[in-house]
Amino acid sequence: MKKRFGYFTDNGREFVITTYNLPRPWINILSNGRYGFLVSHTGGGFSWLIDCNLNRITKWYQDVFRDMDGRYLYIKDIDKNEYWSPTYKPVMKKLDYYECRHGLGYTVIKSRYRGIETEITYFVPRKESMEIWIVRLKNMSKRKRNLEIYTFLEWWLGTIYDIDRQFHGLFYDLWVKDNIMFVTKYFWTGFDGSWNRSWNYIAFLTSSLKAISFEGCREKFIGENRSIVNPETVEKGECYQTIGRGFEPVGVFKYFITLNPGEEKRFTILIGVGENEDRIKKIVKKFIDFENAFRELKEVKKFWLDLLCKTTVETPDKYVNYLVNYWYKYQTISARILSRNAYYQQAAAYGFRDQLQDTLTLLLVDYGWAKRQIIEHAKHQFSDGGVMHWWHEHNDQGMISRHSDTPLWLVFMVINYIKETGDYKFLEEIVPFYDKGEASIFTHCELAIKRVLKKFGRRGLPLFLSGDWNDGFNGVGIKGKAESSWLAEFLYLILNEFSTLCKIIGKNRKAVLYRNKAKRLRKNFNEKCWDGKWYLRGFTDENATIGSHRNKEGKIFLNAQSWAVISGIAPRYKARKAIISAEKMLDTKYGPALFLPAYKNPDEKLGYISRYAPGTKENAGIFMHAVTWMMIAECILGRANKAYKIYIKTCPAYRGLDPNRSKTEPYVVSEWIAGPDSQFFGEGWNSWLTGSAAWSLRVVLDHILGIKATYDGLKINPCIPRKWKKINVKRYFRGSIYEISINNPHRLSRGIERIIVDGKQIKGDIIPLFNDGKTHYVEVFIE
Repeated sequence: MKKRFGYFTDNGREFVITTYNLPRPWINILSNGRYGFLVSHTGGGFSWLIDCNLNRITKWYQDVFRDMDGRYLYIKDIDKNEYWSPTYKPVMKKLDYYECRHGLGYTVIKSRYRGIETEITYFVPRKESMEIWIVRLKNMSKRKRNLEIYTFLEWWLGTIYDIDRQFHGLFYDLWVKDNIMFVTKYFWTGFDGSWNRSWNYIAFLTSSLKAISFEGCREKFIGENRSIVNPETVEKGECYQTIGRGFEPVGVFKYFITLNPGEEKRFTILIGVGENEDRIKKIVKKFIDFENAFRELKEVKKFWLDLLCKTTVETPDKYVNYLVNYWYKYQTISARILSRNAYYQQAAAYGFRDQLQDTLTLLLVDYGWAKRQIIEHAKHQFSDGGVMHWWHEHNDQGMISRHSDTPLWLVFMVINYIKETGDYKFLEEIVPFYDKGEASIFTHCELAIKRVLKKFGRRGLPLFLSGDWNDGFNGVGIKGKAESSWLAEFLYLILNEFSTLCKIIGKNRKAVLYRNKAKRLRKNFNEKCWDGKWYLRGFTDENATIGSHRNKEGKIFLNAQSWAVISGIAPRYKARKAIISAEKMLDTKYGPALFLPAYKNPDEKLGYISRYAPGTKENAGIFMHAVTWMMIAECILGRANKAYKIYIKTCPAYRGLDPNRSKTEPYVVSEWIAGPDSQFFGEGWNSWLTGSAAWSLRVVLDHILGIKATYDGLKINPCIPRKWKKINVKRYFRGSIYEISINNPHRLSRGIERIIVDGKQIKGDIIPLFNDGKTHYVEVFIE
């Protein structure tokens, strides 16, 4: 079924957009981890190197409604004196045909105007700091066409803060040599903040076509009282060939192409950066050749498919299949890990807890990559157990975390890594601290736990500090007295899991120590945090409750209920009661809200959570991170259809069936959906750059399908919708492939009758370890 604005291809690997008139830009993020660029469905976006905030290559101001900053082509019919843009923008002349295909590592925009068909394929090579456009032009008309082609981009070469363009124009140097435009800048504040440093690179623009002219000055290209919609250079066909210094630079080349009726021509456009001219010329020589460019495109496509397809599913729900097999993983890796960038938010820095949770995805595709991620984060822990909240890659500078939960995510991820890989030796690996000294990964984990255990309040619960998972509660604990019930739940999980790990590796005293601390915490939590029908969210510095029936605003919080189940800290009857209360009081047409009612007025004693508009983001929005945890809780309680119902409400592909309401892309998860207290109830925001993609992936694989890594092997415990009769899963695990078939002939949700592995029935629900690099066949019967 085709949606109003587009559709997934049958294999789910592309989303095809069929109109340029969308409620917001629908984008792709193309990156190799060093060089990247955003491209919207109409050619908007920008390029960057390493850090999208401190090292931008091309200009881009965030304006998700106009979306006019980009890297564009103009095509001009000389005989008719008429020009247009094959991506619709910036000229915005109505196209006779249009489609945009966002794929895994590439985007293709195809259009037709007055008999000229254009197709542009965008991608980033695997190992070079550049982007390649493969352009195809075909004359579909019956007359010979004489065409001028103009490239256009605005050079930036600096930080996101370089907005005084007249001032910054004084520092650029632009020259053209051998059909290549070079540009650099003798001023850069992005590395150390000084005002006496040059940009370290040279940017370039070129094409396999031979340029007949060029323009380097923005003012001369656009002309007086004009814009990029109707630039004077394109209208008049004249370039001033401006080079040198002292102006705002643009990348404009003019090319000439003749097309006979039915004739087709292809060429490449290259944009990128290099350390010097010689290095750039070497790169250009390679990729200016169309065959080399096309070969590289094939390599990029192969890389993504090889990476993403180690674990795949085949369920009766095609959208589940598309998202789990490709888009959840692609979103996490492309946007969060390789780029840290998107249209709604340009994070750029590495977030300690964010990237660690994203590693849940890496564990399914590349053990080595996941391990490197964990080590990198351990390196940003201090010797006292504290951590950096975030840091920039190229200068390793950032902000020290004052949040209470952040250190624990290192422990969480180490535990998950060992369950997935069985690599216990990793615990012995020595990793330096950010400030001084070094220690084993095991010690890094212990220090993180001990740091949190040292900061408890009067009720025997962990402190809020500058916020726990919810950053917006930054005013709750500034006096150092506020306590977080959610952190108690998370810490309880970590203590028990770490105790189990200690026991496995023979550290029995430590195992008992952490288990006893967990028991004490559980007692305090259930005595102090139960509100009668649900769990409180916490207590303020002033000893006021958060998330109580006594509160007029913020009566009940989703995370406090879901994590009571996930962590196992709540007795089963209270856990079930809490989830039922959350369902009754928080569920909406578009999914469960983070809490309700929203805070209506700013409250310094709470923090900036109360400063958001009601129903948005952390102020009672439908926050997808929390939604995934609610689905996990429902599965743990065996409420399969409840979990799936939430999934349908919040799944981007299903939300895309009503695109004028959902607004954001149907192929990636949004960070949040406007809640019922917002006038924009149901609209999605901040797509791509959210940890919800990794958690959505794990919701389906680990909890709905119930195929979860444990220390002893893969545990099988499905909690599926009753209507699902047959499911096939290919699961990579510890060097082997498991082809798992889940059979549900009686339309039940759970309850394993038997498991057969390689033709033999096994005892229990854990598939035995093989570690033999072979494929093993597993049949699961729910009866």
